[in-house]
Amino acid sequence: MIKIGNEQKIKVTPENFGSSFINEAFDIIYYQTSEEFKQLVTVDQFIEYGRSFNEDVEAYNLEMSTNLNKHLKQYLWMDNERKKVISVSFDVNNII
Repeated sequence: MIKIGNEQKIKVTPENFGSSFINEAFDIIYYQTSEEFKQLVTVDQFIEYGRSFNEDVEAYNLEMSTNLNKHLKQYLWMDNERKKVISVSFDVNNII
C-alpha cells in the first residue's frame, strides 16, 4: 500500500499494472514512477496521455517480461485488439 494525501492506495505491481492502467489508476501509477520520469511529465499530463491511450481498449494482457539487469525487469502489455503496446520497467522496489 502507498499513501497519496490521506488515502491508502493499492501499490501497482507487474501483476496488476494492466488492470490498473485500464481502470485509470493513473495517479497511483504516476506516484510509483522514478523522479527522472516525474521531471519530464506532470501528473496531469500523465493522466491525459493515459486516458487518450486507453481509447477503444477493453483490456491489456501481459505478453512478455524480460530481465534488463539484476535490478530491472521490463514488461510488455498488449491491448485486446493487439494494436497498442505498453512497455514498462519495474525495479526491485516496484519503482516504474
